[in-house]
Amino acid sequence: MLAYQPVPRTRIRARPAPWILVCASATLALTQLACDERLAERITAASKRQEEREDAIDEAVKRLEHDSVPAEIREYLDAVERSDYTFIVVKGDSRRAMNGYDFTGMLEGKTKMLGRDIEDAALWLDEIGSGTFFKQVPYLVRLPSGEEVQFRGWVEREVENHRRYARESGERRPARAPARTRARVTAAIDKARESEREVGDAHESDEEDAP
Repeated sequence: MLAYQPVPRTRIRARPAPWILVCASATLALTQLACDERLAERITAASKRQEEREDAIDEAVKRLEHDSVPAEIREYLDAVERSDYTFIVVKGDSRRAMNGYDFTGMLEGKTKMLGRDIEDAALWLDEIGSGTFFKQVPYLVRLPSGEEVQFRGWVEREVENHRRYARESGERRPARAPARTRARVTAAIDKARESEREVGDAHESDEEDAP
């Protein structure tokens, strides 16, 4: 005779009520919406700060260029800065090789110290841009072929070719300043803003510590 064995009962899980699912879905949707709104606000604020920073840099560059180097002379400096050639300064037995970026900085510094009142490009080349100040040893340009030519003739051809290209293509002179000027102004503005943030943080800390 077989022993009686009870049939195990199957536990039936209760399904959540429909209104619970609706509430949960709504809560998730609202949470996601709030996160999206905060993210959008952060992106908008960051974009606005970047635009303000760029505007400040552009304005500072314009003031710096207006107060330092005349536009006609700036053409020659631009030709040097955008070049990939090597520029050579000869002093006695030494030959110092410089890239376009550094050579432009040297010419700018020399112009501000020794040629502040010079506005004519030809006079600038005579007094400042052609060679060393005291002995007038010509600056040199090393071409990709290895040949070295005098700087004055090279830069005059470069500027004239750029002007001819601008006339033929209708291109206007770029509004942005050379990279060297822009980098210097950008660094100064970022440093000033960092100082402002440090002062603001210190002020907030003092307020929190106050009784």
